[in-house]
Amino acid sequence: MSLVRREAGIDTDGVRLPEDCESVVDVFFDGRRIWSVGADAAGSGITSSRTITWPPALRPHLDGLAEVQIRDHASGEVLLSQDVSFGTSTDRVQVVDAKGRPLALTKWGKLNHPFDTTDRSAIEGYLDQVEEVLAFLRDECGVPSFLSYGSLLGAVREGGLIGHDVDVDLGYLSAQTHPADVLLESYVIERRFRANKWRVRRENGGFLALFLAQSDGTTRNLDVFTCFQVGEHMHQVHDTRIKADKSVLVPVAPVAFEGRQLPGPAQPDVMLEAAYGKGWRVPDPAFEYHTPARTRRRIGGWLGGIRDERDRWNDFYKSQGGDLPTEPSAFASWVLHRAGDRTAQVIDLGCGSGRDSVFFAEQGHQVVGVDFSAPALRRARAHAKEADVSVPFAEWNFNSLRETLARAATMAHEPGPRLVYSRFLLDGLPNHARQNFWQAAKMLLAGGGQSFVEFRTESDRWAQKMFTKRTSSLDPDSVIAEAAGSGAQVVERLDGKSPGVLDDEDPYTCRLVLEWPR
Repeated sequence: MSLVRREAGIDTDGVRLPEDCESVVDVFFDGRRIWSVGADAAGSGITSSRTITWPPALRPHLDGLAEVQIRDHASGEVLLSQDVSFGTSTDRVQVVDAKGRPLALTKWGKLNHPFDTTDRSAIEGYLDQVEEVLAFLRDECGVPSFLSYGSLLGAVREGGLIGHDVDVDLGYLSAQTHPADVLLESYVIERRFRANKWRVRRENGGFLALFLAQSDGTTRNLDVFTCFQVGEHMHQVHDTRIKADKSVLVPVAPVAFEGRQLPGPAQPDVMLEAAYGKGWRVPDPAFEYHTPARTRRRIGGWLGGIRDERDRWNDFYKSQGGDLPTEPSAFASWVLHRAGDRTAQVIDLGCGSGRDSVFFAEQGHQVVGVDFSAPALRRARAHAKEADVSVPFAEWNFNSLRETLARAATMAHEPGPRLVYSRFLLDGLPNHARQNFWQAAKMLLAGGGQSFVEFRTESDRWAQKMFTKRTSSLDPDSVIAEAAGSGAQVVERLDGKSPGVLDDEDPYTCRLVLEWPR
């Protein structure tokens, strides 16, 4: 059977690039850049042209008419141009936020407000904030700070912000030379930011994200990455490890940035080559980091990664709107009948939108709900407030052993019997994170109590799901073996179909009741 060979073109499915197109291309809608993508990210090569499908984040906006152009990023040459009719609307396609502000796709596949469509007065206000943060790190935290990563790239290559970028990256040189001390110093800096009323979120042990309110009504983040020397190597979270000493960073040297003089590292070209490779001078808005596995394991092992796997769950909870149920799950009712001591503290690990946490609180239990998705926790807090129950919710990422041990140790010191509850968490965790889960359960139940878990089994692998699949299918015997490896014993096991996410989804699950003998 011969393959159907399709000509290069643009339609409602995506863009088909000619085989000889090897460059990064920009996608324009009605003259405005919406997306940049590398030609090597296109399809499989089965046909005579490579197809780049419209990204998921963009599709909700694709309803209406648009002149779509594909331009070579380096030269600006128009490679393809076509009028396309998306959906049923006869209006022009609008890729904007709820208030009509222009959006574009970042290299991470998310829609955000790029600098090249942002009002100049808002940019100047943001740059004032950048200078304020730089001064705060220098004067209040005692660490030399400087432009880093994409912002340093824009400063050296273009003298300012890169148009398709959406935030500023800063680095600072830690005064510490042991990873544990680097981590502790980062927490001190975080506390000082918070004490100064900055809105900050910890992404890992060496990466802080600040969220800054803007004059145009948006919130723009500013990322702060730790640099530190261990032995003969300088490291920067997440992706940089080079054989060098602190002289590549300090003393900081001024660099022109949007008409201002901001601090940069002492040898910016060395840092840029370490981050982006020898071709860093060539613009590439579709650039992807390919961190060597050794570097990733080393820095990740030292400073953890509490944002690992989080983005996909954030996207899930943001995209579901009001579709997620609020009534308690069948598993929660099943557990309640076996809970015994109604005074036991329930720790809901992977609480999601909080439906079961609220249910247990309504039954008189003291409850703590944890999850690593901020949108999920916002839903959970709103649900608890509406139900008029008191449930503290906290972030916890089982992908990070360091965070798992810290969280579990803190909770384990609180008095009273416990019930560790987990529904549809194990099947959403990678292997190493499940090991962290079992360690946490053991610590939390060191003084007695039981763990109740429910997860999808291999029988559920091909079953229809109400929501986009975010989980794996586990072999119950393998899960039991994992738990036994941490010293757990199975008190009860139930396999089969059980009412799940919604009434018309009936997944195959395994329910386990476990204890850790003292």
